Amino acid sequence: MSLIRNWHFYMMAFFFKFSRTPAKIQPVLIQADLKPGDHVVDYGAGTGSYSIPSAALVGPTGKIYAADIHPLATRYIQRGADKAHLSNITTITTDRSLPLPDSSVDKVLLIDVMHHLHPLQDFLQEFYRVLTPKGNLILAVDHFNLTTSANQLVAAGYFTVQEIKTAVAIFQKKE
Repeated sequence: MSLIRNWHFYMMAFFFKFSRTPAKIQPVLIQADLKPGDHVVDYGAGTGSYSIPSAALVGPTGKIYAADIHPLATRYIQRGADKAHLSNITTITTDRSLPLPDSSVDKVLLIDVMHHLHPLQDFLQEFYRVLTPKGNLILAVDHFNLTTSANQLVAAGYFTVQEIKTAVAIFQKKE
């Protein structure tokens, strides 16, 4: 089974080299409004296509937690961070739980990964837990309609839509 999972990861990494170009990544990160000093979880980080440029945006006072279920993904991201001399990326191998304190992150990025999160409500509960009271969940989708995906997320009951832009939907925690 791990041989198949590893093969799948390497195929994904190869595909992302051609499909996740700066022209595709930049609009998402600009609309996500990452700021210096932000602490951000990139959940389902894959190859780090978004984690590594995010680390530059949040700067040395910020932190990127690149989380993925696959150990190869987190090793791949760490190598990329080391190569780029970024010390503000921490990788987390997880199938759901984040080893972070409650209310400790400013943003959670879900970039083309929501369709893999089952049951969705359990993941959203975890994101709700780690986000600060004014924190945002940022959703971007490649293969699905953004508005439809946003509605599914809202239906789970933890978040409300703050804004839907061209590349991302931004959510705030329900109080």
